Parts: sequence; C-alpha cells; structure tokens
Amino acid sequence: MEELLQADIFFFITSITVIVLGIFLGIAGYYVVKIIKIIHRIMIRVEEGSEILTEDIQQLHGEVKNGTLLSRLMGYLVTSVSIARKQSSNNNEDTE
Repeated sequence: MEELLQADIFFFITSITVIVLGIFLGIAGYYVVKIIKIIHRIMIRVEEGSEILTEDIQQLHGEVKNGTLLSRLMGYLVTSVSIARKQSSNNNEDTE
C-alpha cells in the first residue's frame, strides 16, 4: 500500500511540475513572439531607409557624372565668398 502512495505522490508532483513548466514556456513563447515582431518592424524600417539611401546615392552619382554637383558647389562657394566680402566691406565702412 505504501508503494501505491509513493507512486501517487510522485505522479502528483510530476503533474504539478509539468503544469508549471508549461505555464513558464507559454509565457516565454509569448515574449519571444513579441520580440520577433519588434525585430521584424525594425527590419522593415531599415529596408525602407536603405532604399531611400540608395536613391540618394544614385542621384548624387548622376550629379557627379553630369558635373552638376561640382557647378552647384562652385556656385555656393562663390556666393558665400561674395556675401562674406560684402559683409566685411560693410563692417569696414561702419568703423570708419
């Protein structure tokens, strides 16, 4: 009779252990799925960003190839220098 009681206690403890482990695995699975969804959203953002970056680089490559980038930079540089000269000449006139 004592062996039957020991077997019942063993199966009772084993059943509780399996139930608790099942609950823990369920909770862990829930968080794993949540993390995978977050990673998926991040990957979509990275893909969209890389597509935009690719378009920008292609546009920049076209401008460099056509020479428009260089002319823009030169125009910006000339404009900046002329504005700086005007400001310095205005400052010189004000001090006199």
